[in-house]
Amino acid sequence: MAFQTGHRRGQVWDDVQALNTIIHNTRFNLTGKSEREFELAFMSSVNANADSINGQIMPQVDKDSTVRRKYLFGKMHRPELTINDEGIAIEITYL
Repeated sequence: MAFQTGHRRGQVWDDVQALNTIIHNTRFNLTGKSEREFELAFMSSVNANADSINGQIMPQVDKDSTVRRKYLFGKMHRPELTINDEGIAIEITYL
């Protein structure tokens, strides 16, 4: 399996740059004891900056939208957050 460089322009690329800024501005230095607490902290940051994202934000905890499972690295994953259905998928893991 190999990755190919995609086009670095358009609304999806703008969303990637906006998410990168949100990730860098989110405080993850929390006293959380579970992955769920970090997921909620990140999703609240994304929702607070929703105006800078072009696509539809679809978090796993939202009852109005469904996050479909994606095949990645040889396994099926259900990401915590997606931007559009076939756009960006974000998986948060607590180590």
